[in-house]
Amino acid sequence: MRFGTSSFKTLLLSNWKRSWPLGFGYCFVMFFSVAIPTWSVGRWSDRALLDMSDQLYNTITVMPVVAMIAALAVAMVMFDYLMKPSAVGMMHALPMRRSGVFAAQMVSGFSLLTAGNLFIAVCTALLASTNGGVPLKALWLWLLCIELEEFFFFALAACCAAVTGWLLGLPVIYVGVNFMVLAYRLLLNMMAGAFYKGFSGMDQDQITKFTYWCTPVVKMVQSTEAETTADGYMNFVRVLPRSGLHTVWIYAAAGVALLALAWLLYRLRHSETAGSAIVFPWLRPIVCYVISVAGGLAIGTLVFTLISRDGTDRIGLVLWQIVMGAVTYCAVQMLLQKSYKIWHRRTWIGLAILAAILILIPTVIRLDPTGYQRRLPEAEDVHDVWISGGIIDGLDSEDPQTIADTIALHALLIDGAYDDDRYDSQGTQYFHVTYTLKSGETFSRSYSYSIEDNALKTALGKLVNNPELRLRSIMEGREDYGTDFTGGMVYCWMSSADEMLLTAEQARALYDAALADAATPVDVDTLLEEYSSYHPAAYLDIELTTPKGTYTLRNVTPASTHILALLEEYGITRAMPEAFEEWNVLGVPYGNDVVNSAPAIEDLVPSSSSLG
Repeated sequence: MRFGTSSFKTLLLSNWKRSWPLGFGYCFVMFFSVAIPTWSVGRWSDRALLDMSDQLYNTITVMPVVAMIAALAVAMVMFDYLMKPSAVGMMHALPMRRSGVFAAQMVSGFSLLTAGNLFIAVCTALLASTNGGVPLKALWLWLLCIELEEFFFFALAACCAAVTGWLLGLPVIYVGVNFMVLAYRLLLNMMAGAFYKGFSGMDQDQITKFTYWCTPVVKMVQSTEAETTADGYMNFVRVLPRSGLHTVWIYAAAGVALLALAWLLYRLRHSETAGSAIVFPWLRPIVCYVISVAGGLAIGTLVFTLISRDGTDRIGLVLWQIVMGAVTYCAVQMLLQKSYKIWHRRTWIGLAILAAILILIPTVIRLDPTGYQRRLPEAEDVHDVWISGGIIDGLDSEDPQTIADTIALHALLIDGAYDDDRYDSQGTQYFHVTYTLKSGETFSRSYSYSIEDNALKTALGKLVNNPELRLRSIMEGREDYGTDFTGGMVYCWMSSADEMLLTAEQARALYDAALADAATPVDVDTLLEEYSSYHPAAYLDIELTTPKGTYTLRNVTPASTHILALLEEYGITRAMPEAFEEWNVLGVPYGNDVVNSAPAIEDLVPSSSSLG
């Protein structure tokens, strides 16, 4: 059939007439999301133009989400005829080529969005002018970004509309395509966490970048987040980062390719496939396996977590994933074939292939072809190391010896000086380490362990007795306030009776005592005992005041021998046990017998008979 110009115009006008409620709703939402907030922030401001500009830049950050939703809604209206056999037959019977029909629908939809954006831009400019000026640059960038983003998402939605014959299937496919790579990344991370000891996220920055680029809305939001810069003295303004505009242009270029793909799929599509979930036979197995594998991994892991006692049965996890994957596969096949009668030879072959895939994924992860579990950096390649958790919490150092000691402890944990599957939370230590390499790369590992041998205890001792760590755990702000003390205060969290004001001499003496405690090695067993106890000294806070600020001494424990000796001279620690017993109404013990002598829960809760 020949392309008819009059038919194109008629179809265009018809689309606009039937879709005006959608355009009105879009303008209504955008008016109260963009125009009104921009006018409002500048209404009573002394720097109205800058504040309105800041508001528009902040609005640009959330526009990708708006663009994704708006493009889907318009695509559902423009291509709804593809889902009805009678409607698609009528449209394709018009005196127009299919390319003309496709072009009319695309122009109708995108022009509807563009008209709404132009209307909002004009309204925003008019309202802003009442505040003394119009932020033209920010408003232009907002209009450019929303237009490019909606072009990309509308082209993507057109591709999704071309492959399905269900109107409700369009948003499902659209959301799936947008978030499929991110979802699989999270699922594989979950599997790696189940099979890798020490797992704390993937190391490869390139994988992370690829994941975000394949998740357009997330990448656009990240890239268009406004930055704060200074414009004169104490005059901070928001600007759109250059990389954000580049990202939007890249997605717009990808939108051109998607538009070409949508046109090709539209031409290849048969009219009689309206009403089918997936209109192309070659695409159905791909969709089925993508959904089934994801469903097996996610639902199977959820079911296993709910019924498993300790979560350590890896074979049970894989079996549940296979079962849930098979259930998902059968459900998808019923939808694709529009029949409950799916039990034939091809279904059994498909289930066998699915089971093989779900077995292959954990097998490859378990074999660890990338060497994730045994990766250790070379000490000379590490710029700094940060450790958190347990008795080494808060160590952040660039010291070469500390880095070497950290790697030595990490090597012992890798070699099996622990087994986190055999221990419950009581008595378990946690070790989270993040290495920052000189190349700029970072990678992290997390372990739970229970000390069993002297080698591990020795390696721990080298780190916990690091003077910087010891001092940081005792004293906050030591590098900021100097040593010209004017006084201070000692107080107890549990009893106001154990408070006293310090003289300048007493404050200086406690400061010197803190330095001495930080430099005094502590036995690892003592630290482990303190870590799991309720010793009353831990409820002491000490403030040492200088003209520049106030030091805070925390984590005062029995290992803080120099501090406790001074406090005893001041008459503080003698009252602490009595104060603790007053405050500790549940009778929780402290000291050496904290674990063995803790009261049973049935002793703390009155019985029903005693309640009468």
